[in-house]
Amino acid sequence: MLTVFRALLGLYPAAFRYKHGEEMMSVLIDVQAEMKQKDRWVRVLSELREIAGLLSGALEEHMHKITGSYDGGMFLPRRFR
Repeated sequence: MLTVFRALLGLYPAAFRYKHGEEMMSVLIDVQAEMKQKDRWVRVLSELREIAGLLSGALEEHMHKITGSYDGGMFLPRRFR
């Protein structure tokens, strides 16, 4: 799953990845380690939540890069803003 997370981080703008990519990957590794002791369905839900967060975060960062604002949240569910 870390390979998938790493690939999804690749969707973020390069400058954002340079500044935050290592820290984000570290957090994802920590979450993955915590989930190893959990029930299978808890792990699956956690992974889906992280995937959704990475996808929406990448979209938000690209919108920020285009508009210069983080107020372009019309594409993002309220939970991810």
